[in-house]
Amino acid sequence: PPVLIPPQDDRPFYLYLSATDHAIGAMLAHRDSARREQAVYYIVVPSWIMRL
Repeated sequence: PPVLIPPQDDRPFYLYLSATDHAIGAMLAHRDSARREQAVYYIVVPSWIMRL
């Protein structure tokens, strides 16, 4: 899994969302000085939890 970095207010955030029949997921990221995406936060929720 990616290593999380602390949020930096001086850089834009990128939000990625994904949804399937089996789960939903999201990742919040920044770009570092080499323009590589670095994860700030991510989550995946299986569909069986959404039914509770």
